[in-house]
Amino acid sequence: SRMASIFERLTQALPPQYVLQRQIAEGGMGIVFEGRHATLQSRVAVKVLRPELATAAMEARFLREARLLAKLSDPSIVNIHDADIADGIHYYVMDFIDGETVAVRLERGPMDPDEVLRLARDILRALSAVHDLGVVHRDIKPSNIFLVDGRSILVDFGIAHVDTTVSDATEPGRAPMTPAYAAPEQRLGLPVTPRTDLYAVGMVLYECVTGTKWSATHDSTDGNWVSVPRPLARPLRKALRHDPKDRWASAKDFRAALNPSRHYAIPKGRALLAATLTLLALVLWFLLTRPRDLGEVDLVINDFDVIGAAPVDGRLLADLVRQRLQPIPNLTLGRGGDSGDPIAQRFLTGTLTPEDDGWALSGSYVDAVGVVSHVYRFVSSNPSPRSLVDSASLEVVRFYFEEFLDRVELPSNNLEALGEWFRGEIAFQQDRWSQSERHFGEALRHDPTFALAAWRRYNARQWGRRPTRIDLDSLYQATLSDGATFTRLDDLLIRAELEPQLETRLLLYDSAATIAGRDYYAALHRGNELFHRGPLAGRPLQESLRALAEAQARDTLLAPAYNQTLWGAIRLGLDTLALVTLQQRQSLGTVASVDDIDAGQLFAWAFLERFHPDLAGPRRDEVFQNPTGPMAVQVARLFRLAPSLDIPQTAIVLGNWIATEPSFEDHERRDALLGAGLASIMVGRPLYGLARMDSSRSPTNDGELLAREARLLLPSFGIAIPEDQQRDARTALANLSRDRQDGARAAWALALDALHRNDTPEFREWRGMLEDHVTRNPRDSALGNVLDILDLGRTDLQSAVAQSQAFTAVDSAGRGVDPFARALLYWRRAEWLQELGQWNDAERTWLWYENSDFGPWPTGPVQPAEIDWMLGSYARVHRARALVTLGRVSEACRHLARVEELWDAAEPQLDSLLTEIDSMQEAECRP
Repeated sequence: SRMASIFERLTQALPPQYVLQRQIAEGGMGIVFEGRHATLQSRVAVKVLRPELATAAMEARFLREARLLAKLSDPSIVNIHDADIADGIHYYVMDFIDGETVAVRLERGPMDPDEVLRLARDILRALSAVHDLGVVHRDIKPSNIFLVDGRSILVDFGIAHVDTTVSDATEPGRAPMTPAYAAPEQRLGLPVTPRTDLYAVGMVLYECVTGTKWSATHDSTDGNWVSVPRPLARPLRKALRHDPKDRWASAKDFRAALNPSRHYAIPKGRALLAATLTLLALVLWFLLTRPRDLGEVDLVINDFDVIGAAPVDGRLLADLVRQRLQPIPNLTLGRGGDSGDPIAQRFLTGTLTPEDDGWALSGSYVDAVGVVSHVYRFVSSNPSPRSLVDSASLEVVRFYFEEFLDRVELPSNNLEALGEWFRGEIAFQQDRWSQSERHFGEALRHDPTFALAAWRRYNARQWGRRPTRIDLDSLYQATLSDGATFTRLDDLLIRAELEPQLETRLLLYDSAATIAGRDYYAALHRGNELFHRGPLAGRPLQESLRALAEAQARDTLLAPAYNQTLWGAIRLGLDTLALVTLQQRQSLGTVASVDDIDAGQLFAWAFLERFHPDLAGPRRDEVFQNPTGPMAVQVARLFRLAPSLDIPQTAIVLGNWIATEPSFEDHERRDALLGAGLASIMVGRPLYGLARMDSSRSPTNDGELLAREARLLLPSFGIAIPEDQQRDARTALANLSRDRQDGARAAWALALDALHRNDTPEFREWRGMLEDHVTRNPRDSALGNVLDILDLGRTDLQSAVAQSQAFTAVDSAGRGVDPFARALLYWRRAEWLQELGQWNDAERTWLWYENSDFGPWPTGPVQPAEIDWMLGSYARVHRARALVTLGRVSEACRHLARVEELWDAAEPQLDSLLTEIDSMQEAECRP
């Protein structure tokens, strides 16, 4: 057959190092075969010009395609290794692309928006280089884009056009376009320009994100834009304008538009500060995200010098090292040795010399002005070219890894695993926790001994608040028993994560941050620990903000650090810090994965709710008008976090909306009522809040039990509840006390109620009932311990303080089983310390309510942290008393003023507390 003839002729005519294996593709101009480099045992692709098209014009075009690809050095454009004519057949040899095309991927449905953004940035970066050479691709379509290891590769430059001043629509041999992906000017036979390619890119991206082809007859306002995420919609609409002059001016501009910065209106009183910060943020954004200049790369790998009869020549070795480094993201490589060397930060030089039974490769890294920044040398005892390529590639990664991450050595020698590890790190830094977890999992698949990837995967799950099946202690011990080691830094961080004692845990994080050098990870983890659990150990939230600032200084692109700083600044009412942090966070322009929370967007909304509620209304209206949209879904998962940001009114508004919106599931509406109830108690409306909680009752929801408990326990915190409601709660809980599932909590609440009323016989009766439950379920013993400590406080304050300290010292997310247990112990201990005259210790104990030590995102049963936040406004009154006694009057006044703001519609039973607040303010805060 004709194909067999071409295959056989090419097999015979190719140089001996190339072994042809099979045909893999066929197009209008050429045929592509899979082959193998016999010496290196690596896969290659061989493209040949169809013999029947071998006119002088087509041969020139084919050669032009090969030369064009050889000039381009971009991770998203295939590399060329060789080109020639064999037995009259024109061919060139290029990298083998082991991946699927976008066309094949779309057969499974639309792509994730994050994938589409990555694809767009890769292809537009490649087109920027192509267009700067005066070339228009003219055939951008899904089948000409390959997806390989998280990056996109543009192929088929067969009809690329160099002269953009005339039309060649009638050029013989092949129509220079694919009609379904042709711009309007192509279809009309008008001259093509780089903007023609940008229209085709817009068509491809629209199809990727919607799963529907874009019609060239559409106006840019047509189509299904509802399903296109906002960061993509505006850039795509501009790219899809009919008139080329209305499109993006260049691929660089189009690519830059895919890194949007969100902006929010600021009141006039802050206009000057906001404008200044916005300008600074835009400058920072430009410096961090500007497109590279033509040819600018991280590292140029020059052809290696070779002494002796080496198994591979120096040019091919350099080419293969570049190819081997493709799994490593964000490392842009260039080819040296040609005229017009690209601009680069560094150049790698090297000499290959024989040594004993192997080969030695030695050389240096030279910066752009000729200064040697690093010298390397390694010996490969295995003389095979593959061994040399792997060793040289690892040397490159080792240099960049150590320089930028301050590590002692590579955590793996598997380049595929390292590439996935780097991708996991990048995704983590951008709040893409689910993607980060997947990348670390892939790293472990490539290298099952990659201990650091396992540790990072554990953290990605923790930060994403997803249940983890990873037993960190078992992982740690197994890693050590296998002979693998963590660095001293990671060892400290893992030990800190495993440490149950809060004080010791925090000291380990302090030590890790001290030895971390430039490594952001330790500073971030220390800031995270201080943020979530520091207040439980008497360390104020401001300390975590300082630690997070250190993490930001070590990595200015670290989105999680800005998120938590913004969270803390909103919580503490630090409007200037919140505004600055919001601008910094916006400048990053990252978009969360679809299965993660969009922390940047949600905290930006929280900023408006806290400091500019008049501007937050339109944001709420957007959500209310689209109850099935992605933001509404996130709101349903996260609105119960609002009290931790000191914006409980937002939780009430959103909770009441969710509770009546039919688009939500029953369990979501019950959660909404529960959350609105907790927030209502926080704003001084306990009776309304309890009624909301009553409405959330369900066999699978603890709202009813919690509401009955609360009616008996809230008086212990100074919150008056009508006696008839307390009486009804006692009756209901007494009936429930024999229940095998909830009986322990019911008996515990009744015992606490008796303790508060100083009814010792009844206390002992319910304490005995609780002990009966403990015999069946030992986990309930923690409730008995809490009762015993609180009982001890009636007679021996010093011992009660010591025992409560020891009990809460190992508390993580409230191990007291009942969500009220932690709050009761901290509250009582603070009161005991005040009675003992230990006011400094008392004030540090009152800090407890600032914690955010919760487990999964707060849906379903109430978590201890939610009770702590609910009681925070009441605790601030007591904290203000301690601060006044300590002479820290201005701090006390800030707390009192905030409580007054929160309680502006308080119920009458809080009148005595409000009177006390007013008296303290009159005496201490008002001149």
